Amino acid sequence: MTTTTRPHTLLTHIALPVSNLDATLAFYAKYTTMEKIHERFDEETHMRSAWIANTEDKTTTSARFVIVVMEGKLPSQITGDIK
Repeated sequence: MTTTTRPHTLLTHIALPVSNLDATLAFYAKYTTMEKIHERFDEETHMRSAWIANTEDKTTTSARFVIVVMEGKLPSQITGDIK
């Protein structure tokens, strides 16, 4: 009998581009138990991003799982020629 084992992995985050970061954060605050745990602005790319997590998933330094929401033009080295 062959036993198949799954690789030991842990999904830590997912990143989503959004057109309005403030409206997205307000939506998650209103309809979920997620809250912003980190936010930053990149001077070079002018991209704004925020990390949101469920309150129960928060640790002292981060969270077990986060959704990263990003507002701005995604770098072409990541997206290729996607418009």
